Amino acid sequence: MIKQITNNEESNIDPKLLIGVFEEMNNTASGGNYLMIVNKDVGKGSNITVALNSPYRIFKFDKDNGESILIASSDKISLQISPGSGELLYIR
Repeated sequence: MIKQITNNEESNIDPKLLIGVFEEMNNTASGGNYLMIVNKDVGKGSNITVALNSPYRIFKFDKDNGESILIASSDKISLQISPGSGELLYIR
């Protein structure tokens, strides 16, 4: 699913990212995967682009209310991740 991750900022040359891909075991009909990207650097934010192996519908979960929001239908997504924070995406 993930083809490449590119760091878009020269200031954070070595982004400390943790990436996890998860699928629903009890709901195989959905056909989607969850992608969790965490910036482990507590001092600097990360500005990255994730290239996927084909176009997908990409949803981002709102941290305040937990709702999923369609943010792209593409094979790429750009994210700004705050220091010590993460983003949960649903890719389908």
